[in-house]
Amino acid sequence: MKKLFLALTIMFSTALLFAADAQFPVLTGPIVDSVNLLTPEQNKQLSAKLLGFQNTKGSQIAVCIIPTTGPLTIEDYGIQLAQKWKIGRAKIDDGIIIIIAKNDRKMRIEVGYGLEHAVTDLRAGRIVDYMMAPEFRKGDFYKGIDTSVDSLITCINGGDIPALSSETANKTSIASGTDAPGFNFGIAFLIGSIIIFIVFLAMGKTLLSILLTYFPFCIGLYLMGTGLPSETAVIGGFSMLPLAFIALMVKYAPAGSSSGSSGYSSNYSSSSSDSYSSSSGSDSYSGGGGDFGGGGASGDW
Repeated sequence: MKKLFLALTIMFSTALLFAADAQFPVLTGPIVDSVNLLTPEQNKQLSAKLLGFQNTKGSQIAVCIIPTTGPLTIEDYGIQLAQKWKIGRAKIDDGIIIIIAKNDRKMRIEVGYGLEHAVTDLRAGRIVDYMMAPEFRKGDFYKGIDTSVDSLITCINGGDIPALSSETANKTSIASGTDAPGFNFGIAFLIGSIIIFIVFLAMGKTLLSILLTYFPFCIGLYLMGTGLPSETAVIGGFSMLPLAFIALMVKYAPAGSSSGSSGYSSNYSSSSSDSYSSSSGSDSYSGGGGDFGGGGASGDW
């Protein structure tokens, strides 16, 4: 039981340590493009549209373009970015952040509390899958963002997303691959591999916990479409390094060291937000104090 507690403590502390390395850009305008994905003219046009909507409706929509969300998932990154930027009006919570991680090939729409009735998870998912992803795959990032912004504005104003033909929806669903049964089985394998790791590590079977975790972990990655079996094996090996590190710490940690492992601070460093430069020029732009609760949708291209 003590080893199980120690394993869980180290995993939690390691997660916090890794999260501290996440970098968040400074909010300087409605478009924060840290990788110059948009041209200056495209940036100007989108910014004008978002500022015009904010001035007439009051709701804020911001776009954050970054290289990567690593080591966080885009969902964790999105909620932490929302807490820092505070997009949307205080107590009305009518903010939305479109997040695009170029190197990760992932995107997310983060929705504030006050807009979850208008921009539901289903609607956000349709925008991500059917409007952003197809254009991003063609390399037309501006069109993907622009049409998504138009759809979000329509939803906030009480409208709905234009219906898609079944042919278009089917093509996009096949391209994304996340609706396939194999993807869901892959998630199940990944969860099962972590359970196996914790159980065998608690039993003191350090090497066995790593070996028995590796194979279902790789199967899960393969079913999720990470690539060829050889590529998946390499990705799985690198992904297993943190778990191997945890297993070795549990095995060789001296007695009574579990209390020391909780010494990592869960306060993320705000200085890391200066790591990205923004192509948006207004230093007076800021969020209005809106709160977010994790509503929205994610996807990839």
